[in-house]
Amino acid sequence: MLDLSNKEDRKKLLKFFDSSNETEQTRVKQSIYETEIYSGKIHKHVKAFLDDKYDASTVKEMSIFSTANMTKKIANQEASLYKDAPTRTFSGIEDDKPIKDLYDLMKVDQKLLRSNRLFRTQLQNAIQVKVHKGKIELHPLKQHNYKVYEELDGDLIYIIPNLRHVCTKDTDFDKKKNSRFTIWSEKFNFVMDGHGEITSENKDLSNPLGLIPIIDVSGEKDDCYFVDDYRGLAEFTIQFNAALTDLLHVMRMQGFSISIIKGPAELIEKATSATVGINKFLRLPTKVDNDGNVIECQFEFVSPSPDIPGSIQVIETLLSAFLSSEGVDPRSVKLNSSSEAFSSGWERLLALIERFNATKEDISIYQDVERQLFKIIQVIMEKYSNNTTKVLNKEYIVQGLNNVSISVEYKEPEMVETQAEKEDRAYIREEKGVASRVDTTMTVHNLKDRDAAKKKLKEIEEEKAQFGNTEPKVEVDENEDEDELEDDS
Repeated sequence: MLDLSNKEDRKKLLKFFDSSNETEQTRVKQSIYETEIYSGKIHKHVKAFLDDKYDASTVKEMSIFSTANMTKKIANQEASLYKDAPTRTFSGIEDDKPIKDLYDLMKVDQKLLRSNRLFRTQLQNAIQVKVHKGKIELHPLKQHNYKVYEELDGDLIYIIPNLRHVCTKDTDFDKKKNSRFTIWSEKFNFVMDGHGEITSENKDLSNPLGLIPIIDVSGEKDDCYFVDDYRGLAEFTIQFNAALTDLLHVMRMQGFSISIIKGPAELIEKATSATVGINKFLRLPTKVDNDGNVIECQFEFVSPSPDIPGSIQVIETLLSAFLSSEGVDPRSVKLNSSSEAFSSGWERLLALIERFNATKEDISIYQDVERQLFKIIQVIMEKYSNNTTKVLNKEYIVQGLNNVSISVEYKEPEMVETQAEKEDRAYIREEKGVASRVDTTMTVHNLKDRDAAKKKLKEIEEEKAQFGNTEPKVEVDENEDEDELEDDS
């Protein structure tokens, strides 16, 4: 057990996460790799992948393709819980408007959407609830933004590094001096530097909240804090962009024919070229052998002919196989310009349900996140809602949350009928006698008022009576008809 009030134990805590901890260094490196690719910083990773396959001169000639961000596409598609604001119900309070206003000020939906996207990318992240300058803020944390020390009794110590003032040219002593680490445990909360010296203005090291205001967002785990599962989204994104880079390079090389000269060596050595204006002429010498035969040099172009369509098909197969293994509809990512079309509202609904099912497992996780978040807010209000503390701005203070509970419902896909489907259904209902012509007219002309529909129906009947149901006359060229008759005869 570490006693964080003791400087030596604080130094032990920092030493546990230094460069000698290979597991921690690998975890941080992997997290940076995944989140860089999600954010679009793909080029350098594709180049590094190609450097391992080809020599430097070959890679230098390649036009590296690095704009197909599969990681972001898949993660954002799966993270659908907070694309539409969920319905939060607060029980135990008569007027829940102040709480909902507080959630709007905290931008809860926006922050949880980002957390959900990080979760679908890395399968784990954390959310820090922070009181800062009178506000309550939510900070979704990537895996490399925080460290966790798990004690033997299961208690957790969170370390959040802040290295923005560390310069690479500083000495090791200055690097530690300029580093800052925010510490949270159930007992302690303070800020220290890399030497274990307390830098907080408040020298009281105790946790004022009595709980850790950091929410772990994760699914199933083994006997450790961080999950062991790895999705491979980032890795496939790099491989996919590298495959497209290879394909583009092959197509580019195919576009340039190679010129060759065939003939005796002594003649090839005498071949020369001359430029006249914008044209270049090639002088190819000839030779007569002892038998009087003329020996010539032959100049020609040779073009390689790789199987480009076959290469594209292989890439498409790899893409389809990977997306299918991730439970994602392969049609959601295409190599051609065709868009995904639906023939009916029912087909569209089935597609939405399929995408929504990909995030069903996230619902229980984020419902628990919402409960933990509200618990932290309750504790903050209990501690700081008294105006005498002047810790929170007035608009962030909500009274009477002690006995309040929260439940959250997420929006699920709904069937959306096309206009043509609505009209067809209206005509069928009228034919079966379960709806009138007025009902059909309201549907076809998008009218909500029956009187307006009756008026529209009357106008239609009057126009039919005036003009009849005859088809409009079309002028016919008499000469054309005579020509047709002659052809028939």
